Amino acid sequence: MTKCYMITAPRNEDMYALRIWRYINSHDVHKWIIAAEAGRNGYKHWQIRIKTSDPNFYAFEEKEEPYLTANWKIDYRKVKIGTGWANINIPRAHVEECSDNWDYETKEGRYLASWDTTEVRRLRFGKTRWHQEAIINRLNATNDREVMVWYDPTGNSGKSWLVGHLYETGQAYYLPPTMTSIQSMLQMMASLAIQDREDGRPPRKYVLIDIPRTWKWSKDLYCAIETIKDGLIVDPRYSARPINIRGVKILVLTNERPSLDKLSVDRWVVENTPML
Repeated sequence: MTKCYMITAPRNEDMYALRIWRYINSHDVHKWIIAAEAGRNGYKHWQIRIKTSDPNFYAFEEKEEPYLTANWKIDYRKVKIGTGWANINIPRAHVEECSDNWDYETKEGRYLASWDTTEVRRLRFGKTRWHQEAIINRLNATNDREVMVWYDPTGNSGKSWLVGHLYETGQAYYLPPTMTSIQSMLQMMASLAIQDREDGRPPRKYVLIDIPRTWKWSKDLYCAIETIKDGLIVDPRYSARPINIRGVKILVLTNERPSLDKLSVDRWVVENTPML
C-alpha cells in the first residue's frame, strides 16, 4: 500500500534535502517533488512530497515508560516512539500523511520532480537573454487596459522558450490559441484562476498566448483577450459566480501582426523582436 507524505524541512547545514534524495534513490519511492521555498517571515525551507510503499518511512511504536506519580510511586504509561526512517534521519522536519495532490510544491517554480524531463528543467532554471528580459520589462509596464504583442515575423527569437520559462517558474498561465471557442478559452482561464484561489494564492502575474506560425488570429481570440484583460471571467461548469483577475498582464507571441482595429487603439502595445 502506497502513502503520500508531506515534509517541511529547514534549509540549513543539516542538509535534509540531501538525506531525502539519498532515500529516494535507495527505496521504493513512486513519485516525489522537492521544492525550495521561503515563508512570509523569511524562513527558508524545503517543501517535499513523496509517494512510497515503504511502511517504515514514517512509523511509531508504543512502549511503556516509567514515571513518578503524585504519591511517589512508580507507574507506567504508554508513549509513542518514532522508529521510521524519517523519525530517525530528519528529526527536525515536520512530516505528515497528505493527499495525492502535487500542485502545492510547484507554486514558486523552484523544484525538482520525478516527472521532469531534462528539457523542462532547462526551461525552469534557465536564464533569459537580454531581449527576452526587455520584453518582460515592457510587459510589466503595461497598464490595466493594454495588451502586449511580441511580433516576430522571422521567428527563432526565443518566444516559445520564454513562454515555457515563465510557465515553469509559476509566473504565468498558458492559454492555447488553438481552442475553438471563446467559451472554452474563458472556461480554461477561469478554472486556472479559481484553482489558485482555492489554494489561497492570487492569480499568476501573466497570461501567455503563443500563436504558432501556421495558426491565424481569429475573432474569438480577439474577444477572449479583451474579456480576460477586463478581468471578470467565469467557468459555468463549477459556479455561476465570476472571478476577477483584473490587473493580469497579457502577452501574445506571434509571427503575424494582429489587426489593430479589432480592439480599441489604446489597447495595443506591439513590440518587434529587438536586434539579436
